[in-house]
Amino acid sequence: MSVVVHPDYQGQGLAKRLFPWSRKPDEPRDVEIDPLRAFGQRVIAGTGIPTSVIADRLRAGDSVEHLATDYRVPVDKIGAALRWELLGKAP
Repeated sequence: MSVVVHPDYQGQGLAKRLFPWSRKPDEPRDVEIDPLRAFGQRVIAGTGIPTSVIADRLRAGDSVEHLATDYRVPVDKIGAALRWELLGKAP
């Protein structure tokens, strides 16, 4: 499977952050890679919550609904984080 990223540019043509996608170019920007958040790890967009932490907590027994409530993010963003971590769709 191919993975492509949408860059969010800052001045001088440098990418400020990246939004990976794997299914279609217009899919929601739920996961971002930003060097100023979590040292450039994949995070849930706009939160700073690493997708790896979400996956670790799911493996430890937390439900998707519990994670969404605990982190105060929509269930679909939790699902996007898990898709990148658990299904091997990492850029």
